[in-house]
Amino acid sequence: MKFQGERTRLKNILAHTTHKIRFNSHALDEMANDDIIESDVRRMLTNGQVTWFEKKKDDIVHVEGKDVDGRRIRVVVGSRDMIKVLQVITVMERKT
Repeated sequence: MKFQGERTRLKNILAHTTHKIRFNSHALDEMANDDIIESDVRRMLTNGQVTWFEKKKDDIVHVEGKDVDGRRIRVVVGSRDMIKVLQVITVMERKT
């Protein structure tokens, strides 16, 4: 499976009891525009498929899947050096 290492790392961060998810203002604006709520994002990060990974200043991970209503959404998060904090950069509904 492509990006399996990144998927495992993401799951490990989310499984840690002290993990934090922070939403930047752009992500919050996009969530409001597409009627996506925080629980949709958490579900996507837990159950979605990693579709892209970039190593920049932060590790950037794209996760895609369906929310509880069956809509396809993409969540883009950043993390740095295995820190237990995920920064949600953007969230979008994926139209077919």
